[in-house]
Amino acid sequence: MKTQRLLAVFCSIVLLSFGWSDVSADESPTGSAFPKLTLRQLEQKPRQDEKSIHPPIRFLDATGQTVLQNDSPVSLTKTCGVCHDTNYIAQHNYHSMVGFDETDQPGNTPSGRAWDTSPGMFGRFNPLIYRYLSPKGDQKLDLGTADWIKVMGPRHVGGGPATTSRYSDQPLANREESNSVDPETHVSDPVTGKPVLWDWTKSGTVELNCLLCHIINPNNRARIEEIKKGNFSWASTASLLGTGIVERSAEDGWQWNKTAFDEDGCPKPATLRVTSPQNANCRLCHGRACRCTDRVLFENSLDNWAVETTGEIFSAEQVSESAMNFENKENLTTPWDVHAGRMLKCSNCHYSMNNPNYKSAETVVTKPRHLRFDARTLSTNDYLLKPDHNLAKGHSTQGTVASRFDGNMRNCIDCHAAEAIHEFLPYKKVHFAKLSCQACHIPRSYAPSRRATDWTVITPEGNPLIEHRGVSGAINDPASIIKGFKPVLLMQKRGSLGTKLSPHNLITSWFWVEGQPEHPVRLFDLKKAYLTEDGTYHPDVIAALDRNNDGKLTVDELRLDNPAKVAAIAKRLRSVLVDNPRITGEIQPYTLSHGIVSGKNALKDCLSCHSFQSRVIADIELASYIPGGVMPKLVSDSRTFLHGNLFQNTASQALVYHPTIDPEEVYIHGTSHLQWLDIIGILLLGGTLLFIFAHASLRIITSRRRKKVS
Repeated sequence: MKTQRLLAVFCSIVLLSFGWSDVSADESPTGSAFPKLTLRQLEQKPRQDEKSIHPPIRFLDATGQTVLQNDSPVSLTKTCGVCHDTNYIAQHNYHSMVGFDETDQPGNTPSGRAWDTSPGMFGRFNPLIYRYLSPKGDQKLDLGTADWIKVMGPRHVGGGPATTSRYSDQPLANREESNSVDPETHVSDPVTGKPVLWDWTKSGTVELNCLLCHIINPNNRARIEEIKKGNFSWASTASLLGTGIVERSAEDGWQWNKTAFDEDGCPKPATLRVTSPQNANCRLCHGRACRCTDRVLFENSLDNWAVETTGEIFSAEQVSESAMNFENKENLTTPWDVHAGRMLKCSNCHYSMNNPNYKSAETVVTKPRHLRFDARTLSTNDYLLKPDHNLAKGHSTQGTVASRFDGNMRNCIDCHAAEAIHEFLPYKKVHFAKLSCQACHIPRSYAPSRRATDWTVITPEGNPLIEHRGVSGAINDPASIIKGFKPVLLMQKRGSLGTKLSPHNLITSWFWVEGQPEHPVRLFDLKKAYLTEDGTYHPDVIAALDRNNDGKLTVDELRLDNPAKVAAIAKRLRSVLVDNPRITGEIQPYTLSHGIVSGKNALKDCLSCHSFQSRVIADIELASYIPGGVMPKLVSDSRTFLHGNLFQNTASQALVYHPTIDPEEVYIHGTSHLQWLDIIGILLLGGTLLFIFAHASLRIITSRRRKKVS
């Protein structure tokens, strides 16, 4: 059957290439119920690159000499530091710091987790990645600093914790070797799991990589390869692969192409193409470039972070023109995001806070509180010397790093005259006060996203079980029909804007923890408990989970859905020296802020909220089962509220969230129900009917008496 299905997909794509736009179930070779395909062959649209007016740049290494002298890796701190204050830029840059400047003792962070040491990527555990930064004194290292760079480096611009000790201001390259286990001098051996020394002098460190944001088409893949291999000092240089400035060979490694430089050691500007940040630069970390022009490919993965967590795609392309197999695709005549469709760039909203071009939109962070407008601005020269890279932020549940900057970005009403339009909407001020604009202007996510991650079990490849919402069929299968999903509306704290109903995607995760204070069981130990040295499941695991007794484990059998299975796996974990293993679960909301639709496509149906079938109180399935029977809890730093209750559907065994309305925050007519108010209403109605009945009865009696007298 699987072979027939693959054959059907292949034949469908062949037909498409000859001009047929779809293949129905009746036309499939098997005659089976095969989903209608709407995949289209699209060519990459030509792009007009932004011209560079940047002066020539002399490439320097860490010693301040030109890179051509010793074929040494480029140091962008030295190179860009000739004109720009690179130390200031690195220190005023939460993309670089990622929580490094907010570190605290384990358990003292807003997340409430006993093992978190910061609110950012450097120290905050994310169960989607399932690796945690080991604190000092931890004898069972999960991620030392060097390992953290290897794992998190692909989504980190460098600098901060990738160059500097977390215990002092000293460079990591100057850290002396320590006999005791230290997460800055040791890493976890991938074979034994034991701490081993890391040689910083050999690997170097990862400087803040200006090229990632400031040149056209940096080679991110080559950069990531060097990071994962531990060649940290060459990561920035690798970003230039493909420009003709540098080349790589298996024999000689990295070599600078001297013909691409002038006599002063400067690459030709047309080759380097320095520019202001483009959307494609931001997508290197926040999500892959829009998949709209990929012919058949659509992908959900952690490499495509924004789509995987929220379903957001920031692109000017029409959804109907994408190469994705959408349900009712021909009617999706809207851009992925209307702001992208209006040619706005990421940097138009997420701008440098001291950029003189945005001074007219002074925020509460940069201007004195007693002024509505501050006429004093930086000169262009001063700004270029010290551009603030703490970019403007909005409000999101997942953006916990540098929370002091939350809300310093322009919000919707700073650009849009909301009250001048929305003619159909009654009580505008009330709606604007209690609803975020995104609640109606992101009525659904067109792309699928993750909904559940189960690390209580692992596949032979060492991966968790993952579930997605918004797709019918296997994720990333071109034949699967993408339906998208309606985000759940949660009350979210939005700083000075108050608490508002805002759209979110809920991702639920389960994993094993150990010890006291607790921390996640290392992935190394999890693999050791589940798998043998040849990568197959341990006999004890098969005996515990194999329902049909065929000696194999299918995906459906990889579930800890009863106490006996939980006890068996806990026993396996204890056998590999895991201390008191137990399962925990958590719910992380992800705020949807992109994927905005225009007014004509926004939600306008009053009954969608003001009815007994309100989307605000609609049940949402969080997972198809509950590992270990453990009910998950909302993470403590989400700045949202889960009003309502979690329950297990008795028929399907799925975990379901039933939202309710907090009467202290908002009252929705037609949806909200206050028992005491209902009782008063019933009494008033009953009393009124009783009064009418009594009054009518008296009128009848009086009328009859008058007739008798007459």
